[in-house]
Amino acid sequence: MSSKGDFDDSSVLLKAGLCKGHIMIDAGCGDGHISLAASGIVGKDGYVHALDVHGPSIVMLDSFVKEKGLTNIRPALMDITMGLPFPNADVDMVMMSNVLHGLVHNEEETLFLREVKRVLRPGGKFAVIEFRKEETDFGPPLDIRLSMEDIKALLTGLGLEKSSNMDISPSHYMAVFIKDVE
Repeated sequence: MSSKGDFDDSSVLLKAGLCKGHIMIDAGCGDGHISLAASGIVGKDGYVHALDVHGPSIVMLDSFVKEKGLTNIRPALMDITMGLPFPNADVDMVMMSNVLHGLVHNEEETLFLREVKRVLRPGGKFAVIEFRKEETDFGPPLDIRLSMEDIKALLTGLGLEKSSNMDISPSHYMAVFIKDVE
């Protein structure tokens, strides 16, 4: 299993601030390429919760995780728009790659974004990877893509402050937000 994007998963996770021992949620994990990269970074003292609503993706990832004997990835079939079953302030990072634009398009982002803030520890990070808002031969239609400014506007007032944004490939960027230290 490898990255479906045109960026290096491990490099992007390190740039976002993922560290050994962290607990991370890969929200909308798909086939799990980011979860697998995160597994190597968080190590045996960390965990990656790989969440997706698409059953076949979770079955495939779960099978791969068991085959490789990985003990720090926990795949789960879950609709992230209905809430996150984690305690308050329990997670170091929530990563979302090429998913937020779909939630916004379907008007399903509000509860999810509140849940991100709830489950993040103070100083925890919400890292969002999205397609640039420009025409390409692949990816979502231009009219539903989100710019960095669109994402910042979505998070205004939620207690998540933008800490960085960067281009990570010719077609993708990443924006990282930090939960206010309370």
